[in-house]
Amino acid sequence: KKKKKNLKKKQNKTNMLQAYGRVVSNQGSPGVDKMPVESLHEHVKHNWISIRNQIETDTYIPQATRKVEYT
Repeated sequence: KKKKKNLKKKQNKTNMLQAYGRVVSNQGSPGVDKMPVESLHEHVKHNWISIRNQIETDTYIPQATRKVEYT
């Protein structure tokens, strides 16, 4: 059981780092929270423990995303 929890932690960290990297490389636009990509690193750094705990306990509820239309 402990092994499974450690694996879940590693997957969360790996997934978060990959997602962060994609957002930064795509120069993503601010979401509904109006947070610019440049502020994301500091936000995650200061809130990571809380975010991680919410992910691990299945209580994390992401904010809505903005709809983007491509033409």
